[in-house]
Amino acid sequence: MKASQLFGAFGGVMVVAATFLAWITVEVGASGVLRSDALASARGIEQTEGKVALIAGMTIVIAAVALIRTDRFVQWAPLVGSAAAILAAVVMFIALVDIQAKLAAAILVGSEVSIGIGVWLTGIGALVALVGFGRAAGGLQASADA
Repeated sequence: MKASQLFGAFGGVMVVAATFLAWITVEVGASGVLRSDALASARGIEQTEGKVALIAGMTIVIAAVALIRTDRFVQWAPLVGSAAAILAAVVMFIALVDIQAKLAAAILVGSEVSIGIGVWLTGIGALVALVGFGRAAGGLQASADA
């Protein structure tokens, strides 16, 4: 098993795991206007973006497994895995923009909104997978040229 295959698989697992972690946390009354004891948190899987990230992460893992196997579909695995990793990164940016929009509204009512670890792990996992699939594609090209 090559490092590129491990990178792809590990990145996909990170994206899948990130969807089950907190993506947004809201603390009501954090600025002292209201009581600061109400805390709400939403996991990625509870939102549309998280569901898309879950599908992208599962696709990344499947593409990484396809790279491990030596069959006729191995040539398409880096392309599919890279596309899914890019989709996961786009989802992360959409989630960040969405949280920033909620932040503005929360400030008006004296609350705080914070970005959860799940959003960041989605982006990191997507980047790790993209590096892995990029290296795998380079390896396939080098073996085709030889």
